[in-house]
Amino acid sequence: MTSPLTATAVHRSFRGALGWSPRIAVELSSPGDFSERDLKEGLLHLLAVNGFREEDLKTPERITNIEMVLDDYCCMRTLAHFPKLQSVSLIQQDIQKIEGLEYSPELQRLLLNENSIKKIEGLQNCLNLQKLYLPFNCIKEIGSGLAGLEQLEVLWLAGNQLRSLENLVLPSLTELNAASNQLSSVVGAFDQLPQLQSLNLSGNRLCSFKEVLDLSRSSLTALSFADPDFGENPICSLCNYQTYVLYHLPKLQVHDQMYVDAEAHNMAQAAYAQKRLYYNMHIKTLKRQSGDCLRAAKVIHEARCNTLGQDLSAAARLLRRADAFRQSREKNGGDEADPAEYQDLELATRRLQLCEVELADADFAFQQLQQSVQQTLDAHISRLLLELRSGGNVRFEKVDDISQVAGLVTSRFRPEDFSLFGFNRIKIGQVTRLHHRSLQLRFEQLMDCSDTSAAFEYLFYVPQSRNALEELQEVAQAGPQISERLKHRKFSKTCSAEELDEIGIELEEGPSGPWRKVSATDSPVLLTNSLALAEAGRLLYNSNTEMGQALGRSMSRARPNEALK
Repeated sequence: MTSPLTATAVHRSFRGALGWSPRIAVELSSPGDFSERDLKEGLLHLLAVNGFREEDLKTPERITNIEMVLDDYCCMRTLAHFPKLQSVSLIQQDIQKIEGLEYSPELQRLLLNENSIKKIEGLQNCLNLQKLYLPFNCIKEIGSGLAGLEQLEVLWLAGNQLRSLENLVLPSLTELNAASNQLSSVVGAFDQLPQLQSLNLSGNRLCSFKEVLDLSRSSLTALSFADPDFGENPICSLCNYQTYVLYHLPKLQVHDQMYVDAEAHNMAQAAYAQKRLYYNMHIKTLKRQSGDCLRAAKVIHEARCNTLGQDLSAAARLLRRADAFRQSREKNGGDEADPAEYQDLELATRRLQLCEVELADADFAFQQLQQSVQQTLDAHISRLLLELRSGGNVRFEKVDDISQVAGLVTSRFRPEDFSLFGFNRIKIGQVTRLHHRSLQLRFEQLMDCSDTSAAFEYLFYVPQSRNALEELQEVAQAGPQISERLKHRKFSKTCSAEELDEIGIELEEGPSGPWRKVSATDSPVLLTNSLALAEAGRLLYNSNTEMGQALGRSMSRARPNEALK
């Protein structure tokens, strides 16, 4: 490798021999991995392969098309000598960097298939570029390399290492091929592609029908999640896959490289309409059942309030009579009051207070029951709609034989951990099994590339204390969400206090030792084999709410020897 000074001197003589312009000379005189001799040999080889001679360099504007395949042309720097290029095809050349196109504003077509390019760059001046092919390179992200290419119509990025399709702002793009990458989600990636007509996402890691919903646009006519050349996505293994795609994309004419006729669309519409009718009937049944439940609860509540009202009136009358008797005795100057009289007066006062508290608790409990029934109804409706939207790939099943789950939970229940909440045993009333085909496919993908020699362990999920039910509903839909900051972090099997503090987990004193309180903004996925750690935080939070305090008073009243709190 020559020094920068020597390279500049050699380049001057080389420039004079070939008639290069000063502007290009500055571009080629910068030091790099290729010497001036290598550049000269590469340029002469490029000319020879394309049928040109060295004399043609005197009129470089006549050269508009360059094609090379398997010719060991590793550096694009010499392309700067041809300012009128319109088409460049350099296939299987082991090119590692896009360069030399800074002075090719008329370039319309660029093929760089099967090279070693790691970054999209050097295209900022190719404003007339219409077709760009970069398949089977080593590109990991799009970055800002496509900024300003408003005339680009065709873009091929297949066979790279892309994990996302960010920064695609191409108003004229009609065809995009991003097959055989590492894409796990493309939601929102095509919002800035208003003219997109053909999209190939085959051979990626797409598992959810959310990807299909995000592609609902009138311009899209060809879509491939599976391709004989690139393979298929896990989404293709989901139930009702084709029906779901054709229903939500009614303008689709080509699906998975197969033509789609009007009859196929009509069949998909009819099948989906039938499913929707089925779920609507279930929703109406749930609404009717919840209404019946509230009406029955209202009758019980009114009867309870009447009973408490009568007790309250009786206690008030007794208290008034006792007070009137005391005033009469004091007015007439009678004997001193009997101690039993004061005891009866105190009992009447306590009874009156107890009735007032019970009546207030009953009203509050009925209000909470109404909210709870509505929340349960909303949760069940949300589950049914989720099952409909997922094409039946996410569904909730009531388990008849709950012995296995009941045995697991009770075996990990320690009465001393829950003594603060007033119970010393647990009973499992109902078990719901979640079938989630998308998460199962993702799990199987991970198992294929991980060491599965260790035995599986049943663990409890630890939700946030404040919004546990909502969080569990979100987990049922999309699985546990791990923050980007924690995805690639390695933890020890038992996290130290420093590690917990670093990832945003605080320690809070609970009924039997410290409970972990997780930051809601940047939380990891917490799993535990301790039922107390999974549930005590939520119970502790609920016990401090108004409903929790009312329930505590009700439990106290159920114990005859417990003083009124």
